[in-house]
Amino acid sequence: MEKKKVFIHRIDESDRLVFLNDEWITFARENWSPSLQAGDFIGEPIWKYITDADTRHLYSLLLDRIRKTQAKVTIPYRCDSPDKKRFMEMVIAPSPDYQVEFQNRIVKEEPHGEILLLRSSRPRSNRLIAICSWCKKVRLPEWLPGRGGEDHQIKWLEIEEFMPLLGPHTSISFPAVTHTACEACYEAVMKEIDSVKSNRLEP
Repeated sequence: MEKKKVFIHRIDESDRLVFLNDEWITFARENWSPSLQAGDFIGEPIWKYITDADTRHLYSLLLDRIRKTQAKVTIPYRCDSPDKKRFMEMVIAPSPDYQVEFQNRIVKEEPHGEILLLRSSRPRSNRLIAICSWCKKVRLPEWLPGRGGEDHQIKWLEIEEFMPLLGPHTSISFPAVTHTACEACYEAVMKEIDSVKSNRLEP
């Protein structure tokens, strides 16, 4: 059986990237840009790449709990490509000197019809949609006619269900994408954080 690749990045006590393994760089090149180099990331704060307030809050709590307890946390999430569903697992573990290591693995992949919204090279409009960083569901935007905010309820759809709703809005360009955490994933990650037990020996 082929051993699953592990995509590893590590941050220091100031939350700056200090290590990326070769598998991480290869994955980044395949999914973002073939010209990426490790030097493009080393020394950068991880918060440069986590901009949504809810997601930043969850990561801050995770890092604080891991550093205090010296225990690791395992979080499932999705990281889809335009033509594949990728179900992944992230193990966040303590390292010496308050560093923290992120180990990411692909658990399974499933093909789906091409989701052009996920293709970064597509032109973008000034419209904006939010995708959950963890499960990849899409929050229905208020600007879709008859959708979203009319009943003042936030609704989330699988991205495959959401795409047909865009209709003529994609005739020239796709909406820009921002990331957040849906209510269900936020609660799930919070429960995982609360369940972390200390690995330190009691005096």
